Amino acid sequence: MLLAKTAILYSKIKKRTAFLRTRIFAMCVLFAATTVLSVMMITMTHAVEIVDGGNKSVIKTMRTNTNDILKQAGFTLSEHDVVETEGGKFIDEIVIKRAFEVKITADDSTQSLMLVEGSVNDLLSQMSLSIDSNDVISHELSQELSGDMHIFVDRVGFKTYEKTEKLAYTVTKENTSTLKKGITQIVTPGQKGERVTVYRDKIVNGEVISTEKIEQYISKEVVNEVQMVGTASAAPVVSAAKAAPAAKTTDKAAAKTVVPQITQEVLLDAKGQPVKYAAVHEGRATAYTAKAGAGTASGRKAMVGHVAVDPNKIPYGTKLYICSADGKFVYGYAIAADTGGALRSGKALVDLYFNTMEECRTFGARTLRVYVLD
Repeated sequence: MLLAKTAILYSKIKKRTAFLRTRIFAMCVLFAATTVLSVMMITMTHAVEIVDGGNKSVIKTMRTNTNDILKQAGFTLSEHDVVETEGGKFIDEIVIKRAFEVKITADDSTQSLMLVEGSVNDLLSQMSLSIDSNDVISHELSQELSGDMHIFVDRVGFKTYEKTEKLAYTVTKENTSTLKKGITQIVTPGQKGERVTVYRDKIVNGEVISTEKIEQYISKEVVNEVQMVGTASAAPVVSAAKAAPAAKTTDKAAAKTVVPQITQEVLLDAKGQPVKYAAVHEGRATAYTAKAGAGTASGRKAMVGHVAVDPNKIPYGTKLYICSADGKFVYGYAIAADTGGALRSGKALVDLYFNTMEECRTFGARTLRVYVLD
């Protein structure tokens, strides 16, 4: 009974599925599958624009991987190229930035870098290359980098230094009767001066390319030497104030009063002492000087040969001859023309006039003989 029912059920199913085994059904299934596949392909296929420098191209692809898309489109990349995409999962744009070589020379070395973009300033920052305000760069910092660009950085520095130059002094010789003839005494020792010149070197990449003089000054003044040359002898050397007016040089810078001297004949013995005289005094002799044209107590002009005395002991206008006892110092013929406190008090016998303070210092104070000739 059970077998009969099973047979009847199988017969019904076989009749009902007979269509599924026909060609028509198979073709329907194939068409349906093809349709579904086509819809899927249409849905997943998308256009991608590829920008490579100045070139643009568009391809349609179902691929979503950037490298697969570029491979499909026939593009190859180098190690340093950079690829940028837009569009999310389904990429719609690919931009290829091709790497190019840039060289930079600084600090005695040259480096090559592969870059895709940026400015000169970006490159320096990337290399951590410090730039001083004096340094010189071959390109503007804002200039965009490009292939085969070679950038030079010149290191510029400055060095300041001094050079000292010695300055020679001159020697001035002045005659004086305070020293024996042939004797020279240095009153003011000469000292060389110093002149400092300040220079500045411009140094580019370790090499001096220019030198500038920026300052010059005297660091030590020259001291000119003054020498006193002795003219004293056993012969009289000064005059009796009957001289012509003093002559002056025409050069203002060297203007100096010239005191004329006329020798008065005085007969001397072998020791240089006057043979004929009215009186002789021996005592302390000092020295003084005065401004050119200055007067004296007697009204005469102050000049060599006019000496100061105590007029109560030696009256003004008295003719004198003054020298040392040994004849080694000779002031010579003189006239009593002036006086002073030390002379009136007896602290000095005579005060001798000299043209310069140097001569006065050289003379100092000495014991001399004053012969009264009248």
